[in-house]
Amino acid sequence: MSLSVAHAECVRQSDGTWRCLPAEQRAQPTAMDIRVECPTSRGSGTSVARSASGGTLIITNHHVIDGQQRVLVHAGNGGSAPATVVAIDRANDLALLSVRAEWPYVKLGCEVSIGTPVQFRAFDAGVTFRKYFGQVANRYHGAGSGGFFATGASRSGNSGGGVYSQGRLVGVVWGNPSGGTALVPIGPVRALVERYQRSGIRENSNQPQRRLVTKPSSSDEGGDRVCDCDERLARIEQQLKELTHSQPSLPSPAPRVVTPEGDWLKLAAAALGVSTPLGVAIVAAGFLVRVRRTRRRGLGGPRTETFHHQPHQQHRNH
Repeated sequence: MSLSVAHAECVRQSDGTWRCLPAEQRAQPTAMDIRVECPTSRGSGTSVARSASGGTLIITNHHVIDGQQRVLVHAGNGGSAPATVVAIDRANDLALLSVRAEWPYVKLGCEVSIGTPVQFRAFDAGVTFRKYFGQVANRYHGAGSGGFFATGASRSGNSGGGVYSQGRLVGVVWGNPSGGTALVPIGPVRALVERYQRSGIRENSNQPQRRLVTKPSSSDEGGDRVCDCDERLARIEQQLKELTHSQPSLPSPAPRVVTPEGDWLKLAAAALGVSTPLGVAIVAAGFLVRVRRTRRRGLGGPRTETFHHQPHQQHRNH
C-alpha cells in the first residue's frame, strides 16, 4: 500500500507504522537507468557491471528482447548505443546486454525480505521515467525462483527496471499482477552476471555473439553455452561424402587406408575449433548421440521424444 503525504512517499511497515522517504520535485533518471528499445518492444533496464572488453553490462527481462533482431539502449543521462544479448536466464526471465560504451553502473545489494521498503526506477511505456515506492509484501512464484510481490503498481514498459533498497539494486521489475509489482530478486541477477564474467567471453562487434544460457539459479551447475556442433558435424559429414565421390576411379583395387578413430576425432574437433582433449570428448559424444538417434528412429525419421510444455505466465509488462 502506498500513501502520499506532504509530497513524500510513505510505506507501511510490518509493525503497522509508516516510514516516509524523501521525494524529489520531479524524478530524474540517472546514467544507470536504461531505456531498452526494440523494433516491436520497449522496456527498462539497469547497468550493473563492467564487461571484459571495458564496456557496460545491462540487466533487463528476457521477454523484453525475446525474438528481437535489434536492441538499442538509452542511458538516463542521454547516451545511446546498440546492445548485444550476451547471456540469458529463461527460468528467471532475465537477459544480460552488453554495450561498448563505458557507462556508470550500480552496486548490487542483498536479498530482500517481506516488509522491506523498496524503490522502483523504470520507464513508463519504455519512454517516460518514473520513480515509485512500495513494500515487499509476499512471495510470487511467477517471477522466477524466489520472486516477490510488492505494493506499488508497475506499468507497461516498466519490465526490466531496477528495484532498490538503501541505494543498491535488489531486484528487477517483472510484471504487475493484481495491481502491484512482481520482481525477480537479486540472487539470479548476481548469478547471471558472475557466470558471464567467469566465462571469459569478450565482446566483438564484428563477430556474432554466442549467448551464455544459464540453468535456474537454484542449480549449482554452471551455464550451458549455445552450440551449433550438431550442424557442424552434419556439414563435415557432407563434405567428406563429396570428397569421396570426387576422387577419380582407380584402375585396380587399392588397399583401403584405415584412419584410427583417435585421429578422425582430432580432425573433426579441429574443424569445430575445439581441439583440446575436452573438445575431442565432446565431438565423440556428439557423434555417438547422432549414431544412436539414427538407429533409433531411422535416417530422417520423425522424432519420438515427448516434449512437455510449461504454461506461459501472464501479467508481464511489455
